[in-house]
Amino acid sequence: VRVQDEQQEIQSVSQFLEEVFRVTSVEQAKLDSFLHELEQTIFKDTIAQYERNNKREYTQKSYDEFESQLIDGHPYHPSYKARVGFQYR
Repeated sequence: VRVQDEQQEIQSVSQFLEEVFRVTSVEQAKLDSFLHELEQTIFKDTIAQYERNNKREYTQKSYDEFESQLIDGHPYHPSYKARVGFQYR
């Protein structure tokens, strides 16, 4: 995606949304909060996919560990893994 009237390419979701919302009236604090949630979702989803690929056999897991492997959540929701306030181990 190219920034309007420029040669620069957008490198992140945050840059894209900043460009899109530049032409509308959106409170910057709300946009910043939403961007933070999206970035956390991307980060935590990446970590979850990595952890999922380094899995043990399911028979070696407790119920809680097995249930935690169900990581898809609600992927149609833009911030389905944001969980602001929770940290990766």
